[in-house]
Parts: sequence; structure tokens; C-alpha cells
Amino acid sequence: MASTERSRTVKTLLALMATMFVGACVLYLVETPPACLPLRADSTGDKVGKSDPGRSGQVAAIRQTDVPIQYIKWCNIILHDFAGSVRSGRVGLDRDDSVGGCHFLIGTSGMFGDGFIRPTRLWRRQLDGKHIVVPGFSYNENSIGIRLLCDTDRQSPTSKQMAALTDLVRALQVTCQIPSDRVYLHSELGAPGRPGRFFPAELFRSRLITATR
Repeated sequence: MASTERSRTVKTLLALMATMFVGACVLYLVETPPACLPLRADSTGDKVGKSDPGRSGQVAAIRQTDVPIQYIKWCNIILHDFAGSVRSGRVGLDRDDSVGGCHFLIGTSGMFGDGFIRPTRLWRRQLDGKHIVVPGFSYNENSIGIRLLCDTDRQSPTSKQMAALTDLVRALQVTCQIPSDRVYLHSELGAPGRPGRFFPAELFRSRLITATR
């Protein structure tokens, strides 16, 4: 009798272990990255699918990191322009300040190339930004800074710069699950008038991805 009970117990334990092993294998096989925002067509009718969150290599620029992307860390996107002269050959862009401590730079013909997207060291290492100061808030800890290399108080961004900017922001929205109401211009948090009067803010906002409710 005792032998029969032991045999039954061993069989039960083996069956339980086999079930747990199979379950672990199934979970491993179905593991996926964070879900994408449920999207709807924007004002132009353009739809962005879950497998196509950006165009012209924007996703490739986002994936240029030395460590895994910290999806949960990033809650906001803040857009800056560049109130200064951009000259070819400027040094220091790979330091932590990276032209105002941003995570991405949108190039111009005088630097990197018109509309070229350059991830800085801060993005590649998923580090806090150094691009915004708002008393009482820690936006640098959870906000992706994007700097358009254009003084928009003096001139309009080029069409290539705007295309790169909107595609990059849309790709980041999907990658990091950032809704449109968490995409800010610098002037909405500080630094009045930046980006400047020649930045097409309404057009930019019309191109953001909005989540269905």
C-alpha cells in the first residue's frame, strides 16, 4: 500500500513538473516587446501600422543604442530649436551636453546633412536629458529631448527637417507609448518663444499620432 502511494505521489510530482516546464516554454515563445498604441488616421488620412511606426530610417535611428531602450522611462517628448549659428565641423556633440543636452539632433545642410537624424550619447546610453529646467518638476528624468538645428526665430525649418522631425516623433510615440498630449514645445514648459515664430507648430501638431479611446 505504502509503495503504491509513493508511486502515485512521484507520478503526480512528475506531471506537475512537466506542466510547469511546458508553461515556461510557452511564455518564453510568446514574449513580445511593449504593445503599440492603438492608432487612428491623422488629419492627413495617413495611417501608421504597428509594424511601421516611422519612415525613412527613423526606427533605425531610435534603435541605435548601446543598452536596451528603457520603454517605461520615457513619458514625454520635448522639442527645441537652436538659437545660434550652426557651422560645419562644430565639436563636442558627443559630450553629455550634446547641444543643450538633447537625445536627438535634426541636422541641417551646415551640420550632418539636411534632415539627418543623429542620436546623441544620451540616447545611445538611455541617460537623463539636460535640456529643460522647470522648477518643481523633473522633466529631464523622463523626457526625450529633440533639437532641431535651426533658429526658428529667424527662418523656417526646411521641408526635410520637418519631415524628419515629424517621422521621428511619431516613431518615438509608438516605440515608447507616448500620447500626443505628452509632446511639448519648449515654450509650453519654459523658454517663451522657443521654438520661434517661423516654426509651423499647428502643422507639426496635426501630424502627431493620437490614440483611440
